[in-house]
Amino acid sequence: MSILKSYGGNFEYDFIISKALKSKTDDPINRVFLISFLDKDSMNLFFADKEYLKVKQKYFEKSVKHVTKIAIY
Repeated sequence: MSILKSYGGNFEYDFIISKALKSKTDDPINRVFLISFLDKDSMNLFFADKEYLKVKQKYFEKSVKHVTKIAIY
């Protein structure tokens, strides 16, 4: 969270989904969250941050099978 905040990012929403009624992917979706940033450059810097990538590898990649990006604004 501190890495996210350092780039002006924030978790806006986080939902646990029991059933998707409509989806453009065949992959199951059981969690939806929205992360916001001040601008696209901040977002790109966050996702390229070496410390973030270490945390992502340690926790996220081992616990998440599929990722569906719904939108990027």
